[in-house]
Amino acid sequence: MKICPKAMLYLSVQRTFLKENKQIYHISRIIQESGKKFPDQAEIIYLNTSKDSENELGKLIEDFYTKDPKKMHSKVLAKRVADLKENKNIEKGEHDAMATYYDRLKKQWEKEGMVKGKEESESKMAKLMGLLVKEGRIEDIEKGL
Repeated sequence: MKICPKAMLYLSVQRTFLKENKQIYHISRIIQESGKKFPDQAEIIYLNTSKDSENELGKLIEDFYTKDPKKMHSKVLAKRVADLKENKNIEKGEHDAMATYYDRLKKQWEKEGMVKGKEESESKMAKLMGLLVKEGRIEDIEKGL
């Protein structure tokens, strides 16, 4: 039997529906008739965030609900949250660089639009002049010039 690659699904739930008062549930598929694990290596992990505990997992869950990065247990998570909240990238001037880049693109798009618009206008004008000539309305062309 060919074994499938391992697949894991992580779900964080605020209220557990499994009613076993656990903080984490590891669920894998079982063959009912034999009681053996099904060899697809699929696993579901439910994280019950309403269950308090003082272990590492409990501290991580607490960090998820903590708004102030300075009060978080995980230094890695605290740093990332602080970076996002403080918009350090904008403070470094990247906002100005992006605004300048956008302005350049906008000017380029406007220029391209004007060129395209000019080409379309010239094409339409040529068609109109052709129709006027065809109808013998040369004086109307002269009025327009």
